[in-house]
Amino acid sequence: SGSSGSGSSGSGSSGSGRNGAGNGMRRHPAAPQLHRVVPRTTVFRCHKSRVKEVEVSPQEPHLFWSAGEDGMIRQYDTRLPNQKAYGSANVLISLAMAGPGGGLVECKGVDVNAAAPHLMAVACGDPYVRVFDRRRVATDRPGKPTTPALLQLSAPHLPLLLKAGLSRRAHATHASFSSRGDRLVASYHGDHAYVFDVTGAGEQQPLMLPHHSSRLRRQPSAAAAAAAAAA
Repeated sequence: SGSSGSGSSGSGSSGSGRNGAGNGMRRHPAAPQLHRVVPRTTVFRCHKSRVKEVEVSPQEPHLFWSAGEDGMIRQYDTRLPNQKAYGSANVLISLAMAGPGGGLVECKGVDVNAAAPHLMAVACGDPYVRVFDRRRVATDRPGKPTTPALLQLSAPHLPLLLKAGLSRRAHATHASFSSRGDRLVASYHGDHAYVFDVTGAGEQQPLMLPHHSSRLRRQPSAAAAAAAAAA
């Protein structure tokens, strides 16, 4: 009789399972079988130093760009061969000799203006964010002359650090155009983030570094200036 009770209990359980299924419980289909796929990978060994950023443009699906601390912006065209080595002729922008005394200026970031794709901004390892017109620049091999910038932007006080030999205390780390393309936002290491108007509106003169020796010279008072004039 114990066995019979156990069977009866099992039957009740089975009934309750059927009732539960009828009360809205759904059976989940078996999970699809996953397959391991090895993606096709292309390696570009074009930079001698760290690559800080890679940029694409929706308007140009075959192109992409890389910014390296070797002072070069490389442009890659997926339709073309022979652009995977350091000596490839795909250097779009060269700042390898753009610093004081022909020194290296590192490229920290790159952005393409979505509203005007011919404009490219480069966040540099000095106080400046440089804007280039890609229509005026051709690709070449490493060692090409310094690429002239269309605009060179900085907060007014930051070039003072460059002249004082303290430029690495505040350098650009990232630059990005606004969706309308009329503003450029840049962040700085050791400083703040700034918004630049790239249309030229609100242009202001840069600050001038005062003449100095070992100690800053005091400005003469009005009385001293008058006495000097009388003499």
